[in-house]
Amino acid sequence: MIPPLRARLCPRPADTPGPGPPPRRGAVPMDEIPISVKKVKLSVPLKPDGLPRVPMEGPIGDLTIRLALEGSGFAVPARVNGRSYRKMIKTVAEKGAENVVIVLQGDLVAPPGGGPVRLEAAGFQVIVKAPVAPAANAGD
Repeated sequence: MIPPLRARLCPRPADTPGPGPPPRRGAVPMDEIPISVKKVKLSVPLKPDGLPRVPMEGPIGDLTIRLALEGSGFAVPARVNGRSYRKMIKTVAEKGAENVVIVLQGDLVAPPGGGPVRLEAAGFQVIVKAPVAPAANAGD
């Protein structure tokens, strides 16, 4: 059982008497509010240096990327278009890894009937950083 939200955010010392002030008249105490959703939109920044290379020539189909959360065993498969992946790799090569920000976006969904979650409608956004303007010399 997950402890109530208030207990997780504001743990009480063991010697504090009582559960706290009584709720206001007519108020319904709530620690957690469940909201059911069909999907969760994710935007995950990726390091350009850590992206695996793919053949730049020849036919390519969809690719499955496994997003692994560092420090845990949690991983989410994400299906992406192979041509989109190639285009992203090409942009990184042209602009330089230090000049781009790569964001993988998609919808985190659970399959009907249960099973592991997956990232659907996944795609890349490559943001090219604006060049830094040279500082004006105040002494000139």
